[in-house]
Amino acid sequence: GLPLPYFKKSHFALRKAMREFMADPEIMDDALDCEETMNGPNKDVRKKMAAAGLTAMGLGPGEHLKLVPGGLLGGVVKPEEFDHFHE
Repeated sequence: GLPLPYFKKSHFALRKAMREFMADPEIMDDALDCEETMNGPNKDVRKKMAAAGLTAMGLGPGEHLKLVPGGLLGGVVKPEEFDHFHE
């Protein structure tokens, strides 16, 4: 297809990293359980999501992204590169 003007390499890298994060058996099992029970993720999964920066990314671009200790999904995206198309 045609190149998309809104998406950069960091968008595709984030998508790949997110797929890998979700492929973790603990995460996937909890996600499937959430679908069945209509409950939110368990405490351990929420902690993993926060540590990966997913909670911060959900708030959109901003200075708060620099506070994620290990970087956004392990440093896949720099906080200053993050835009609304990364969400």
